[in-house]
Amino acid sequence: MQRDRRRVMDKTKLPSNWKMFLRDNNNKTEVFEFLANKIVTKCPDNVIVVIKGNQALSNSSISLDGLSPCNQ
Repeated sequence: MQRDRRRVMDKTKLPSNWKMFLRDNNNKTEVFEFLANKIVTKCPDNVIVVIKGNQALSNSSISLDGLSPCNQ
């Protein structure tokens, strides 16, 4: 069974078969990293904290010392 590998970027067309797309771990990693970056930049009115890999990111200048690095 062939996996649906593609780069996840702003202009990337959404895959028609998410189940097949998410079978590739590289796709999952890229989707989560892409969303983490977008969430912290697109929600300026709220304090947002997300985990990207083993790093905590925030759109606010708060201490992330207890969250980063994350080993979950």
